[in-house]
Amino acid sequence: MARPKPRLPTTPKQPTPGSFASSQSAPLRASAPDTWKTVAAGLLIVASLFAVWWYAVRPPQLVRQAEAILERDPVQAAELLENAVASSWREYRDAEVLWARALVRAGRWEEALGCWSEIQSPELGNSRGLLALADDAAAADVPLLAVLSLKAISPHDPLRSVAIERLISLKQQVGDNVAAMGLAEELAQLKPANPIPWLMKARLREQAAALPEAAADYREFLSREKDPARRAEGLRSITRLLTALGERQEARTRLDELSRSLVTLRPEDHLQEAQLRRLEGDIKGAWTEVELVLASESSNLTALELRGTLAMDRGDYAAAVIDLQSVINQQPWNQGSQYKLSQALTKAGRGDEASGHLTESRRLHKLSLRILELRAQGDLTATEIDELAQALEQTGLKSAAERLRRNPAR
Repeated sequence: MARPKPRLPTTPKQPTPGSFASSQSAPLRASAPDTWKTVAAGLLIVASLFAVWWYAVRPPQLVRQAEAILERDPVQAAELLENAVASSWREYRDAEVLWARALVRAGRWEEALGCWSEIQSPELGNSRGLLALADDAAAADVPLLAVLSLKAISPHDPLRSVAIERLISLKQQVGDNVAAMGLAEELAQLKPANPIPWLMKARLREQAAALPEAAADYREFLSREKDPARRAEGLRSITRLLTALGERQEARTRLDELSRSLVTLRPEDHLQEAQLRRLEGDIKGAWTEVELVLASESSNLTALELRGTLAMDRGDYAAAVIDLQSVINQQPWNQGSQYKLSQALTKAGRGDEASGHLTESRRLHKLSLRILELRAQGDLTATEIDELAQALEQTGLKSAAERLRRNPAR
């Protein structure tokens, strides 16, 4: 068998000058753009991730930090929230509302109002946050901000009824009973089975001296209210009104229901019993109830006034003068006691002294009528606000006058 021919060794082909460089540099020139693209893409990803963290992740983190320190350090919380709002990529209403809260708590209420004015469509924010802002603003005596935040809660929000209750309270504080009554009516329509709007309406009508209407609202309240403590307060109120209206039978029914529901009667309950017994002609029984109160509270002015009135009923005008003068010494603005004292002094043959008290009684009565008139108006001028504040002060309602002067905007 023939052997294969051996192969002759071949000489490797030598590269020509420049051929090595060209064969190696061509791939390098091709890969450089790809490398820079990769680096650029990486940088873009890093930048994007940083942007996401800075504009989307970081703001909520700042808000949580602010929430944790809001009560103990509102100044620092305000700074955190300002940064959260500034760095957020979207409208951050909840953070802005919390920022306003922090500013209020820090005592910077003007900045808080400015912060509120920058919130776009606050009604789209969280209603619980708005309620919390209203509470803080009310506590800091900034009712304007409290009203604005409460009004921002949508009529369709489940917390709207809570917002209305607080709005009513704020409107009452500044004497705007017209707006308060309108809100109470809205609340009654919104929650027809809820007793609270009827209680609010009753109190507003009582302030306006519309006693029959107030009694009707108290009846509506009691027909809905099941809570024993709140029922007791409603029974006290309606008994007082019915007694003032001379409706003895229903007043007795309501007061007896109150007495049965209580383990221990308050001093005011004994005095209400005394008032009703007087209306029923039981002067002796009324006197006993009053003495029961004065035995433990000798300086109870309501009891002293009632005992003075009962002393007049008994013809003991000298005793009546002593008790009624004690009341006037502490409450010179008490129109009823001024009038009764003038009558007692006249009956006691001290007409010269009586005339001054009668004049003061008439003056105070006119002031009370003017207060009712001003409170019934929807809007007051600056002059009328000052007049109302002065009238409130002169009739013993100094705290109401102070609130009105601090916050004249209604």
